[in-house]
Amino acid sequence: MKVNIRRVPNFIRAASPSGLRRLCLKRNLQDNIEHNYRIVHDGKFWFAWFTDEAQLKVEEVKGKLTLKVDDKKEEKVGSLDG
Repeated sequence: MKVNIRRVPNFIRAASPSGLRRLCLKRNLQDNIEHNYRIVHDGKFWFAWFTDEAQLKVEEVKGKLTLKVDDKKEEKVGSLDG
């Protein structure tokens, strides 16, 4: 089986099943794919869990390899060297 290291868990949260349905459809249209959602209700909110593909970029900064994860405008940086 081929593994994609860029796949990360993500979720959508709504107060009602109909709201969650609308948000899932919106996400599918936004990403232009059909996500396979796992629906969970915690007693208060409805969650739709799915996997998303992270935008990864490896750069060399000051002689060290750095991994940048672009998470919809938020950038997180971590060293690959340990």
